[in-house]
Amino acid sequence: SATVKEKHYAAMVKLGAAADVKIVGSELYRFYERWYLAPLRELVTEVDFGDNWKKLAQMLTPPITATEAKKGVALLEELGLISRVSGRWVQNHTTLSTGHQLNSLAVRQFNRQMLEMAAESLERFPQEKRNISGITLGLSEEGCRLVKQEIEAVEERILAIAERDQKEKRCVVQLMNTLFPLAEIEGKREKGGKQ
Repeated sequence: SATVKEKHYAAMVKLGAAADVKIVGSELYRFYERWYLAPLRELVTEVDFGDNWKKLAQMLTPPITATEAKKGVALLEELGLISRVSGRWVQNHTTLSTGHQLNSLAVRQFNRQMLEMAAESLERFPQEKRNISGITLGLSEEGCRLVKQEIEAVEERILAIAERDQKEKRCVVQLMNTLFPLAEIEGKREKGGKQ
């Protein structure tokens, strides 16, 4: 199962670090291991928190501890995702994306955490602060492929908007699209209900 794989991969990363062995993909795993690292990367570059880790930690929803915030920022710096320039944090890359083909254990774990937080947001935020919607429809294999392509194209356009957005940031959000099977139809029914 994914949970067992995650447990064993985390153990491998720890063993590799102890033996000074580089585990391929360990940087990716470390970034996606905790849900709050991605929003921290956005916050530290937009908010002057003056190394007040508690203040930074309390900006997240749900809040994390000051220690988690401090360690998280240190990890982001270690991974080369942020740097301190003239006393301010800056992102080394404007946008991060795993792309559409990456299906790593780390990204699956991150997405699982975000889906759980999305479910919690139904109770945590009023409707005007969230957008969770869904449609259930029947599609052919080709239709499903086309819908996936359309979702990927929309995500690319949204990333482009984020890159061009030079205005002062007012929020850090997580956008997730979900598309997954609810049922599979093996054979086509003939008229009259026979298969």
